[in-house]
Amino acid sequence: MTQRASIFGAQLDPITADKTVQTIDERISQGLFTQHAVVNVAKIVNMQDDMALRDAVIACDIII
Repeated sequence: MTQRASIFGAQLDPITADKTVQTIDERISQGLFTQHAVVNVAKIVNMQDDMALRDAVIACDIII
């Protein structure tokens, strides 16, 4: 996986939808647990004050 990018303090995986599906498919094939988060502007704003939300998102394997 590529290095995460920081946008307004949120860490995101700069990958395409196709690469996201490919990565998830590979992880399923390997029997790995995978957690995926989709971040929008509202979530980025909320993550600034809600540390539980921030920690949950950051812990995800794929963040787009």
